[in-house]
Amino acid sequence: MNQERVCLDCGTPLQGRADKKFCNDLGRNNYNNQLTAIAITPSLVGVPQVSGCCVVR
Repeated sequence: MNQERVCLDCGTPLQGRADKKFCNDLGRNNYNNQLTAIAITPSLVGVPQVSGCCVVR
């Protein structure tokens, strides 16, 4: 159970908490922003998309 843990954003080795996923806040923000950009990219033109709390037409 002695696996080397790496940052999900940049791949650098992690030190510290056993449940740590990112090396710093910048990496965490970058990773989550990329996930959000992929999730809200419209797959069909003309289909209303949800953006935050509003529907974008």
